[in-house]
Formats: sequence, C-alpha cells, structure tokens
Amino acid sequence: MRNNAGRPVGARIREVLEITEARGQANTTEIRLAMKGYVESANVGKYCSRAVGLGLLTADRTQHPIVYRAVDGWREAIDARPPSRRRPEPRPTPQRTWRMANSVFALGAA
Repeated sequence: MRNNAGRPVGARIREVLEITEARGQANTTEIRLAMKGYVESANVGKYCSRAVGLGLLTADRTQHPIVYRAVDGWREAIDARPPSRRRPEPRPTPQRTWRMANSVFALGAA
C-alpha cells in the first residue's frame, strides 16, 4: 500500500491514525476528544476523509456516526512515499521593450 498522492501526510492526520489505531475503532467525536488542543469537529471529519482517500483509514458508513479504523501497515504506507521530483527551472521571459498603458489616459501617450 502506498500513499498515491506523493504528498507528505500532515501531523493532524497522523494523530488521527494513531488514535484510531490505539482504540481499534473510533468515530469523529471520540477522535476529536482524544486529540491534543482544540480541534473543530468539522476539521476532524476532513482529516478522516483525507486519510480514507489516501487509503490509510477505512470508514464503516453502515453505522451512524461513521466508524473509522486504521489500516494495518499505515505507518509503512506513509514512509513508502515516492521521492519528490525536482521542478524544472522556469524559462526566462523576454523583456518587453514597450511600456504598458496603466490607465485610459496613458493610452494617448503610448
């Protein structure tokens, strides 16, 4: 299992994964109460949704509220990210030799 996005997984998503792993399963309210500091419940849902999208959590949507479980080997999946690619150097843009008109009044002078 790999983190297909190739992006680093944030600290809050890691915290959600650790909480669900320690508890076995948890809903967003239980996760929010176990998290450090103040976290809005809507944000916990986003963290869980993103972790499900990355394949690190499973969501049981047959229950209400939704119950989340950490996938076995999620730590290895996070660490098995592909190496980041270097972005190519931007091409130099040619310099404009004429002055741009920055108002209606400058149109007559251009």
